Amino acid sequence: ENVENNRHILLTTGATITEPFLSVVEIKEMSTEEGAELLLHCISDKKDFVSTERIMAKVIALQLGGLPLAIKQAGAYIRETECSLTGYLQRYRTYLFNRKRIFSFSAKEHNYFHIVATTWMLSFEKIASEQQAVANILRLCTFLHPDKIPEEILVKGAKELGDVLAPVAANPVELEMALNFISKYSLLYYNPNTNILTIHRLGQTILIEEMD
Repeated sequence: ENVENNRHILLTTGATITEPFLSVVEIKEMSTEEGAELLLHCISDKKDFVSTERIMAKVIALQLGGLPLAIKQAGAYIRETECSLTGYLQRYRTYLFNRKRIFSFSAKEHNYFHIVATTWMLSFEKIASEQQAVANILRLCTFLHPDKIPEEILVKGAKELGDVLAPVAANPVELEMALNFISKYSLLYYNPNTNILTIHRLGQTILIEEMD
């Protein structure tokens, strides 16, 4: 068969009406079991988890509404900070209670923005407390096209990026370390082969809402 005639294009969209132009396959939230497995996979490479860990993973997956993006961010946070599953759930609930302003900008169904905004900001504030320059990279990326941000924007524009970020952007080793640090929290993806950065559109919206 001719491979050229057997290609397909997959489009993802939040639109609810696409037919008759396109057929739709609705992607639903993960089940509690699926979400728990994803979370455990994100926090550790081991295969055997004790029953209490599996139960807590299910509780977190349920709390996060089965949203893969939120679950992945939770897993990245747990792995990088080495906090327990129980510890993360406590931090998530505390943040949710103390930072209700973060939810004022969206009334999306199933609380999608609410859940992802909480997991995102938990990780962002952890990063900001440790490395302000890294946090500034994320803030800068909120104003750029999310899918293909060339690293050279940071490198060539280093002197324009302020006292905190400029020294890091001007140093190739420090910049690479900073970008890898962000990637570990699943807030930004850095491809060292192409020197391209990618940030989730929803993450951009969340950070812009947090800025004055």
